[in-house]
Amino acid sequence: MIRSPLSARPLLDTEGDAALFVPLGRALDDLVRATDRGHTALLHGARGSGRTTMLRALLRHRRTQEAGPTVFVQAARARDPLDALTACLDAARETLDEHDATDVGSTEAPPEAPTVTSTLHALGRVCAGRAVTFLVDNLDPHVAHRLFGLGRDELWELEATFVVTALDEDLPLALAPPADAFFEVRVAIPAPTREEAEALLARRLGRPVPLPSPPSTPRAAIDAARRDPEDPASADALRRRRLDDAAAIGPTALGIAHLLDEVGGVSAADAIARDRLGVSAARVSQVLAQMYDGGIVTFEDVRDGGPGRPRRRYRWAEPDTPVPSQG
Repeated sequence: MIRSPLSARPLLDTEGDAALFVPLGRALDDLVRATDRGHTALLHGARGSGRTTMLRALLRHRRTQEAGPTVFVQAARARDPLDALTACLDAARETLDEHDATDVGSTEAPPEAPTVTSTLHALGRVCAGRAVTFLVDNLDPHVAHRLFGLGRDELWELEATFVVTALDEDLPLALAPPADAFFEVRVAIPAPTREEAEALLARRLGRPVPLPSPPSTPRAAIDAARRDPEDPASADALRRRRLDDAAAIGPTALGIAHLLDEVGGVSAADAIARDRLGVSAARVSQVLAQMYDGGIVTFEDVRDGGPGRPRRRYRWAEPDTPVPSQG
């Protein structure tokens, strides 16, 4: 598959993606130091800061330096501690090519359903004598608090250390006692400097990309370059102005603005708008009208092929572009 150099996907621990990686501050160095010393760490940052990319960079570093068995765990689907432990166990077995025969039931007596205790025991057998480092990504903060807080004593008994990602906004929950004692090191991903952001774009586009000021996150820099590869700084400035204008109207307008960035167009009848914003279709319609009056959005009437009135779909208004009448 051919991917765009400005794809917003996280970088993987491959040789090709390693050439695109730009360290931010000392975050990677701090993670390397923590894992080399066997410390459990919490890696946190804003949305778009590159938490998964940083975790993959750590995985690649430990593999190339032969720093010990390291297992990447995608825990986004875990809904409770058992799910999270099962994800760790499955990833460890796949990565370490380990099969635990004691977990296989006979044809006469099917194995019992796994429990937190039995899964911890199985994980202990896989980790025994290895000192495995688990890199756990995208774990729900409520699940993380239950697992690393209420279950910390059992996890401490494993021959394993953990690096866990979290959003900055989820830190109060992720670090609420008793989970705070589990994480010996906390590593924050900083906002990129202007030089780091320019290096990130230059590696992806193959040419220098001057920026007048640093973006808030790597994703913001990439988004700006995707909108205007020739002048990402202007595109980013335009996006910030739009978000500021929407925020001046209110939180619902700001939510709609982020949704417009994500999906490109919004209608008051869209379920995603109501579900994401937690307001009624009438409220979405009202706020979209306010954004239209402020020159932030424009619209077009779209027919879906069926009977009835057309659906009014809003999108960003381009600068200096006439907007249609709402009549």
